[in-house]
Amino acid sequence: MRPITCIHWVIFWLLCTSQFVVTFAADDALPAEIQPAHQADFSPDGLLTWWLVSPPISAPANSPAPSNSREGEAVFNGNATLPGAWSLNAAGVFYNDFRSMLNGQPGSLYASTRLNSLVGGQRFFYVRTYCAVKIYLDGKLLESKPQPEATSVVKLPLNLPKGLSELTLEVVPRGDNCMIQCFLHDGRGNNPPQKPVPGDSIVLASQKGKLPDANTVALNAFTLTAQTPFVAPGGKSMLVATIQGSLPRGVSALSVRWADAPGAKENPITIGTPFQTEYIAPAEARGVYEARLEFLVQGKPIGVKSVALICPEGFAKDIAAFEKEWLERSTKSKQSMPNTKLAIEKLKLFVEGILAGTVDPDSDVAKELSGLITRIRDFMPIEEQGKDPYSGKSGYIERGYTSAIDDGVQPFITAVPENAVKENAKKFPLVVFLHGYDPNMNKHRWWEAKDYAAVCARNNCFLAIPFGRLNSDFQSVGEVDVLDVIKEMKAHYRIDPDRVYLCGISMGGMGVYSIAAHYPDEFAAAMILAGRADSPLQNGTALDNFVPFKQWLIQTDNPISLCENLINLPMRIYHGQDDNVVPATQAMRMSAGLKKAGCNANLLLVPGGHRSGFDILHDDEPVRWLLTNKRNPTPAKRHLKTYSLQFIPPGAGVETTDDLAPIDIEWKGEAAIAKSEIIQKSANVLNFGFYNLGSYNGKKSPDLCGPVRQAICAPFTIVYGTKGVPAANELNKKNAARFEDEWFQFTRSHGKIKADIDVTPDEKRDRNLFLFGEEQDNALHAELARDLPISVKNGTVTIGEKSVPLDGKGILYIYPSAFSGKKRAVVICAGAPYGEKIGVNHKLDLIPDFLLYEGTVFDTDGTSSNSAVCAGFFTNEWKLDAKRMWWAAKK
Repeated sequence: MRPITCIHWVIFWLLCTSQFVVTFAADDALPAEIQPAHQADFSPDGLLTWWLVSPPISAPANSPAPSNSREGEAVFNGNATLPGAWSLNAAGVFYNDFRSMLNGQPGSLYASTRLNSLVGGQRFFYVRTYCAVKIYLDGKLLESKPQPEATSVVKLPLNLPKGLSELTLEVVPRGDNCMIQCFLHDGRGNNPPQKPVPGDSIVLASQKGKLPDANTVALNAFTLTAQTPFVAPGGKSMLVATIQGSLPRGVSALSVRWADAPGAKENPITIGTPFQTEYIAPAEARGVYEARLEFLVQGKPIGVKSVALICPEGFAKDIAAFEKEWLERSTKSKQSMPNTKLAIEKLKLFVEGILAGTVDPDSDVAKELSGLITRIRDFMPIEEQGKDPYSGKSGYIERGYTSAIDDGVQPFITAVPENAVKENAKKFPLVVFLHGYDPNMNKHRWWEAKDYAAVCARNNCFLAIPFGRLNSDFQSVGEVDVLDVIKEMKAHYRIDPDRVYLCGISMGGMGVYSIAAHYPDEFAAAMILAGRADSPLQNGTALDNFVPFKQWLIQTDNPISLCENLINLPMRIYHGQDDNVVPATQAMRMSAGLKKAGCNANLLLVPGGHRSGFDILHDDEPVRWLLTNKRNPTPAKRHLKTYSLQFIPPGAGVETTDDLAPIDIEWKGEAAIAKSEIIQKSANVLNFGFYNLGSYNGKKSPDLCGPVRQAICAPFTIVYGTKGVPAANELNKKNAARFEDEWFQFTRSHGKIKADIDVTPDEKRDRNLFLFGEEQDNALHAELARDLPISVKNGTVTIGEKSVPLDGKGILYIYPSAFSGKKRAVVICAGAPYGEKIGVNHKLDLIPDFLLYEGTVFDTDGTSSNSAVCAGFFTNEWKLDAKRMWWAAKK
């Protein structure tokens, strides 16, 4: 086999989305039943790129291959339950790319071609693909290859009969990947390219009554690419015009010339030999330049092909103009215009990626950039008027909303059923899907679930996929993102509140557990695919091996610690038996815990590894099971186990002792907690129910109870001190900037950051404040100092009766803000920065209400957190108590 050269790969990747619809003149020598037909001789290397292709079809197991294929006719003739028609796909590159046929649908895709042989005999069929594939000849199965871990190569000898035969492939897409390369040749040697057998030809039955047009075929089979579609103003880019595979019979003397240039020279093209020409961009900076070549057959023009060339300098100019226009229109109209802002952010991220070398400037990216510009221009005037640019639109949509936390725009994907855009009063179910962990995600490239969207569409329900602040495990601010997306869906669409479902895979599977356990009355059912039972913070370590304050913080979100809350939520737990990323023992432990708590949870171990859940997402049955469930607003009994007041049900009040123990209550009765009867409660619960605590009377409340991480779940501003000596001011500004950068790396949104002297009265009243600097350095810290229980001043930290030099140490603690009437929080941040060795997605997870820590000494318990000098939780009345405080032993 000749190696696939760099230029071949460039051609394949740059034009892999191109589609070709061709027709061939009929041949009187062919049997009448397949006339008219497309016909072509094989290319010199036997490349087979001409197929009739079906959309994905969920055929019953062990179904025979479809036969007697004809363009435009049903794939499985006579079987109305398997809809889909054959369409012609003739690639001009080395690979056939069937991705555009998928449309998010599950099932197998079929590719069929007839071969006409004058002599018959032994042939050699070579297939290269990422997909599972079955190969049939005249309906007989010759080879079956399961989905490989990498590219699979099939080298198959076959006995070709004389005359007509039908070669059929059954291809199971690998996610959104459905590309295949095929050769048919004389079988000598081991690898292509080799020679086809003389007298072999390709014959594809075309639509009956359709007139053949060989010139249209020739034009569609041409490809035009840029070796790199990335050019500066006035710069040069090499274009490549070529055709691989076959041309229709009767077409010859192919040539190409510059379009829109009278008298331009014609340049001949032969199959398999690329023609290269240089494009010179205009001197004016534009986001996209269009290079156009005219193609000719026997000297007669048959059409024009163009390629988009990206100019980052031009896009930078466009982006700056768009940002300015968005700000002016948004400010004037007092509209956040989130969908316009999201498109601008994505445009900027693509261009930054191109300049940084992390985004390939290929034709797909060029189309994406052009589409974003169109979206910005279309959306701007609509959103300026407070209208929804997606109003009345169905299908697969990416929306944006403005998060109150940092005023950043957050994306989410929704799939809208066609029936839902009609004017009627019917409400529709909603499936909220939580995605898996992916370190390469960003707002412009994060998650695709078109296959699952198609399943939901077939079952007439909405789908929503929150961005979830990238890789947050859907905890903390990621959990807020999920709840915000549900609110957005209810605001824009007719969602049935009793039919909202959670579904998640891997990281998202654990997110389903924890969110459902925190808000069990909000959902009708849940489905978990390859989810963890234990927090990733444990890193495989038993909970008892951590210090007490870390145990407490881990259990706040730990699924296995919260099973009792799920007694009214029907659940299915799917897990691959051979999962080596999240072992199946995690699902078994969770299933056992749920069963012990009396929950309705069904564990289904399935063949395969960690990705087996994606196969389940292609199936309609699990979604149909979800939809059979409806939320019961008045269950016989309810259970609440929580390690944080934050998750007390709306309308309830709780009063506890100051013992550090989980709140654990079971009750029954009507939906209103005021009329409920307590069945059992933990010893630390004094009162629970609907009673007025006077907004908790300055005590810890669901809205403000700590730990430090709670401060990033509501609107916040980062404030650096400017009142100290120059060195201190510089350090405070640097540490604040570091915190903001870590927030951006975590969430892909910029936090608000200000100097202490620039914070407005409204911000002081309405936002949580992260105050960087000691009391003498930060003006806001100084204003609050009288009310604060921990003193951080002049290089000394005083906690209760103990004072410790801050030298080499750092401190973080949360406390109600007197600026806000104690409805918002301040977080004091001073000394050495925290979390140097902790990933940005878990930076604050193991900080209790207050933490004094070593700046350069780190724990060896697997968390890599800074070693604690003193850690603890304030009492219910926000006071220090030795029983809730841990001092490290002196060494």
